[in-house]
Parts: sequence; C-alpha cells; structure tokens
Amino acid sequence: MSRSGVTRSAWSAFPGTRGRRSPRTGERFPAHPAKINAAFAEGGPALSVRTVEAMTHVRVDHYLQIDFRQFMNSVNAVDGVDVCTSRRLSDSATKLDLRPGRHRLGGGQALQYVRSRHVDASADLGRIQRQNRFLINVVHRLAGRVHRRAHRRVQPGHRRRRRDVKWDKAGAKKTFATLNKDRTPTPRNSTVKPSDPPRIGVEAAVRGNTLACS
Repeated sequence: MSRSGVTRSAWSAFPGTRGRRSPRTGERFPAHPAKINAAFAEGGPALSVRTVEAMTHVRVDHYLQIDFRQFMNSVNAVDGVDVCTSRRLSDSATKLDLRPGRHRLGGGQALQYVRSRHVDASADLGRIQRQNRFLINVVHRLAGRVHRRAHRRVQPGHRRRRRDVKWDKAGAKKTFATLNKDRTPTPRNSTVKPSDPPRIGVEAAVRGNTLACS
C-alpha cells in the first residue's frame, strides 16, 4: 500500500462541472483554476475526485468522506492510536502539546495531532507528515488486532462510475505514473528517512516503517 497526499492549497485546474449550475447565477461552472481545497465546496465529492484525477492521472475508484466526529469515534473504536515524536509538538491553535516519546492518542487528541499546522515553520508540510505518521500507525494498529466495529465504520463512501502552492507537474507525473502502475515509489531496501520537520523544497519518498513507532 502506498500513500500520497495533495497539499490543501495546491493550485489546480478544476474540470468543468457536468451540468451543474451556480445557485446564484444559474450559469454552468466552466473549467477554471483554483485551490484544490475549494473543489469540495464548489462541486462536492464528484468535483474533488475529478480534479485529483486530472492532476495525477490516477483513477480514483473509491473515496472516504469523514467528519471530525466520525474520525474521533473511529480512533476510539480501536482504543486509540500510538504516535511517536522525537521533539516536543505544541500548537496554540489546536492546543496540541506532546512531549518527546510515545503516546497513545484517543479520538480528541488524535484530531489535534492530525490538524495541527502551527507547530513550526513547516506549516502544512509538517501537518502532512504527521498525518502520514498517523495513518501508518493506524495500519499497524489494525494489523495487530481484529476489530469488527472499526471495520464497519471505515467503509468507502462511494464507488465511481489534498499560502498557494504551485503544482509540480513534472514531479507529479513521475510519482503518480509509478503509483498508476501499482508500484511503490520507493525500493524495498530504501533507507531514506524523512526530515523532521520537513524542509520546504526538499522532497523524498520514504518507506512507511520510517514513519511508524518502533
């Protein structure tokens, strides 16, 4: 399994919305540029999926839509998820405050962890890295136990018939072409470790075990 993310403020091109009209003007929405996180508000899940597909050239067969309450309930359903940090993580906006070490996070604290972006200067990039860490540890948590309640709550939501950030078309083409062929972007013997906090302009695909609690 490979996990890749799209920064919420990535500048993207929205495809024209098929038949959908503006509730204010009655006009159809044409194709136009905007931040990726505006796609859901403008055209719902369908436009979000189509925009991601247009940006990555990867077919999206399923998506999961989850709100804050469902997220917290899912974390609590597996009795919490472990995260590890080598440094103190503090965010005045979300009230996150974790000292170095290993922590078992319940639903509320887990939501603070994955939403915090004022921990340091890495902002959204740091948040993405923490979200990656969290997801890897969720997989480890679920792999170590069978929990039917959690399985029922985390179902795909739909079957199809993520400051402005410039979208790196060349880099995206290389990364997503690999994923589109069902191949991992990192070799099995890779020893590359993520920078913590991540450095702006320095990107590297890493193996999931470099993000997991050891």
